[in-house]
Amino acid sequence: MGILYDFEKYLIKEGKREKTITSYIGALKLINQIAEKINLPKIEDWSTVNMKIFTDQIKNDQAFVDRNTKGNNMYSASLNHYNTFIEEQNSRTGSLENQFQRWITNYNTYSNNAKQACLKAIKRVDEICMENHLGSIYSWTQENWDLNKTQLIQFQEMVANSKRVTPPGSGWYSASVTKYK
Repeated sequence: MGILYDFEKYLIKEGKREKTITSYIGALKLINQIAEKINLPKIEDWSTVNMKIFTDQIKNDQAFVDRNTKGNNMYSASLNHYNTFIEEQNSRTGSLENQFQRWITNYNTYSNNAKQACLKAIKRVDEICMENHLGSIYSWTQENWDLNKTQLIQFQEMVANSKRVTPPGSGWYSASVTKYK
């Protein structure tokens, strides 16, 4: 699943036809090939911080220009929709992240040290999710929560954090995910 699955759902919500959605998802594969060729990260790993720079580099690549011209600007349209999707995700993500931080800080019965440990843990868990193409934990929906969590808890750092405590599985990483849900 992950971010491309969420992008597909976004396109459906935007009223795009099935053929258009398939074309846009396919265009992202070409964009990833170009990104790799010019030493950029995969599009799934872009954030709003670097999106404009990476988009400009992709759009200036001759292979992209040629395919985009031949494809009646479908590739640039896909890239534009993806950028809008990421901006909306980050807007939503920031809001949810801030809400969770306020809840942990103000309303939770944890000690101050435990609150800080939980906030630090959820930040690292979010980074692990992003590194492994699951998207930000704050962008997970109810529909993909269980599948993403199942994948997340299998990553080595999550397993290692869980094994360092008694009982196993009760580490701050797991606790922060449970608290967030």
